[in-house]
Amino acid sequence: MQITFLGGGNMSTSIIKGLISNGTSPEKIQVIDINKVARDSLLELGVSTISSLDDMQKTDVIVLGVKPHHLQEAVAGMMKKQSNCLVISVAAGIRTGTLKKWLSNHKRVIRAMPNLPSSIGLGVTGLYAGQGISSDDRTVAENILGVVGQNYWMIEESMLEAVTALSGSGPAYIFYLIEKMEKVGMEMGLDEKTSRSLTIGTFLGSSKLAADSEELPQALRKKVTSKAGTTEKALIEFEQRQLETVIKSGILAAKKRAEEIGDNNDV
Repeated sequence: MQITFLGGGNMSTSIIKGLISNGTSPEKIQVIDINKVARDSLLELGVSTISSLDDMQKTDVIVLGVKPHHLQEAVAGMMKKQSNCLVISVAAGIRTGTLKKWLSNHKRVIRAMPNLPSSIGLGVTGLYAGQGISSDDRTVAENILGVVGQNYWMIEESMLEAVTALSGSGPAYIFYLIEKMEKVGMEMGLDEKTSRSLTIGTFLGSSKLAADSEELPQALRKKVTSKAGTTEKALIEFEQRQLETVIKSGILAAKKRAEEIGDNNDV
């Protein structure tokens, strides 16, 4: 199966590395990018690179990895030579209806929303397949995105806005918490290295425990929370300051923005 990536940015590079690590021959991968620096860096992986759609070879799958605001221009005329291929888009906010129109009413379009941990093979990706997508197409998309983490299919495309707000933007929320906890640790007298190690180690261990445990996060939280203890005191403070409301408001604001981006790009 020949796979072509339109755009050789971070997400495309992560997927390409994952594919090669999982046995795909670099000779089966082609990347189109106008940036020579990006092309040169990808050549080190053994894949072929070109700068224009004019030099594009026949392909089975095209992965759209171009920034959303450049995508319409980037795909103009692309389907003249590729009428039968599967198109997988990782461009945030561009809905399948819009993609199909930009792609000359091409039917085989799947939309994906991966996240940053895909760069280390621990990503989570929301996928949506509309009409015109076969079970084989879904399997191909799963195999391609599966090399960078776990896949989750959405029944309705609107759910991808929730995916964007929760897991797409989610790593930034975690990094924000790490940043602030590390800062507080330093304010309490810990040196920067120790505070960072303690904070990141706590996130890693807690996430691993939550992932491996059959117990819900609420039950695990209660195991740490002794009556009248230090943890309870912190949690009471969080509740009084309505931390849950703040977190919810932030995630819903991200979802609203994802919807606005989709609306602005609809054609």
